[in-house]
Amino acid sequence: MAQPKLRDQLGPERPMPPAGERHAFQVDQTSATMLNQNNLLKNPANLVRFFRENPTRLSVDAMNPALALTISRILVEGGALFISERLLDMSTKKWTERTDLIREHGRLLVQLGRPNSAVSRLKQLIENEPNSAANHFIYAFALVRVKPETDARKKEAIKHFEKVLFLDPKYRDSSGWSSSNIRNQLNRMKGSDPTGLVP
Repeated sequence: MAQPKLRDQLGPERPMPPAGERHAFQVDQTSATMLNQNNLLKNPANLVRFFRENPTRLSVDAMNPALALTISRILVEGGALFISERLLDMSTKKWTERTDLIREHGRLLVQLGRPNSAVSRLKQLIENEPNSAANHFIYAFALVRVKPETDARKKEAIKHFEKVLFLDPKYRDSSGWSSSNIRNQLNRMKGSDPTGLVP
């Protein structure tokens, strides 16, 4: 018995379906579009989404310190705190002298519930820049958040909150804290305010 010809088994030759049977092939442009620098700048949410979907692309190799800080803040505003923390960790290791990066990293560590890590990183800021009100503020803020609370840490935090007001009586932190908030906090910590609440 003879085998049927292969052509008979496969059907007629049709290298391309007729125009009516063709389907438009569309490549998903989401990732490619998100890589477009202008699109990332116009819509910061795309930047957040991009790094959430591509965490391995997060690198400081091609960045400068200002760009790393800006991207970190965009990530925080977009709710990507852990990605921002990773970026700041890489940044502070690459640019060890940049106090703005160290301060921002400490602030974020406190926000993420890791004040112990923040205190150890921020202590060097105080030593390197003892006349910066912002450094004293974030260091004191981190000390207050460390648990369990101790008298020694409380006294240390009071000392640094007072130093903020000494250096800049009209201080306003980027978090929104003002000198009047710091005075109220000091009153609570010293026992002058019956609420005794911490920030």
